[in-house]
Amino acid sequence: MATKKENKRKKVKLYLTAVTSCIVLAGVLAVLVTPETSLAKGKPGGGGGGEVGQIIPVCITFDDAAGFGVKNDGDVYCDGDLKNKVTAVVGRNFNIVFEPNNSNKRTAGRTLFLDLSAFQTCGNSVNVDVSDGEGGGSDGICDECFDSVPDLPIARFGTPPLGQKAGYPDNAKLEILGRDLDGLLVGNTVKTNGRLKFSVGDQDWVLHYGPHEVPGGATPAPGTEPVTVERLDNDTWRIVSVTGDACLYRRDNPPHAAAEYHGQVLVPFGFTAVAIEHEETVWGDEPNGIVLGDDPCVPVL
Repeated sequence: MATKKENKRKKVKLYLTAVTSCIVLAGVLAVLVTPETSLAKGKPGGGGGGEVGQIIPVCITFDDAAGFGVKNDGDVYCDGDLKNKVTAVVGRNFNIVFEPNNSNKRTAGRTLFLDLSAFQTCGNSVNVDVSDGEGGGSDGICDECFDSVPDLPIARFGTPPLGQKAGYPDNAKLEILGRDLDGLLVGNTVKTNGRLKFSVGDQDWVLHYGPHEVPGGATPAPGTEPVTVERLDNDTWRIVSVTGDACLYRRDNPPHAAAEYHGQVLVPFGFTAVAIEHEETVWGDEPNGIVLGDDPCVPVL
């Protein structure tokens, strides 16, 4: 016959078993009925087709060859590299982002080399209509074009002499824009736009690639060639601007709101982005190309 002590132990054991079963059952039900879980998406942190897109860490290698206007030092830069403070991802806000030095210090490092020597004169550059200067959109009048050579001297942004720092801005960030580039199907290509931000001392500059429209109806780079993005396999994206045709702007700091148009410049680039971890699944959300036609404006004589 069981003692009181043994009966008490049996009751405690049965109670713990029941509680454990309830916890496990609740967890299973939560996964089954919650559509936004990682298991339901099939990808931790969200899947292709979600509202935020995947964030795929990548390693980026530039084509450091003659004729390219954006190069690095021939090295491979991977997301999370603490030494060089690298951000390199596919899928941040659906975009491809490469920031080789993401420090907030203006002169924290120089990684990308920019050859901006192929300036078009203002007379040969496309007309742009960016903003009416009041924080609104385009006003239908072509913006004035400012000569760029005095502001970006060729001595710094031309072909650098061996061992010198010419051509390297203080900071740079390259963004290939467009929706769901993380969901591009293997073998498919999309034409989109991009921008390359860089700083020189206390001045902020930006190159706009590809005709597109921004809020308010402004078109920063009409008549330029789109950027091409191709997914070669599950883990590899190829990004190219063949001619490098872009529109150059200076954004005063402060304020950031005012932009000066400095005409067209040819700064071609090509690079490959490879996922750090193998992507088992390619989500089938094709990006919607956001390349638009030219937006004519009326020159002021």
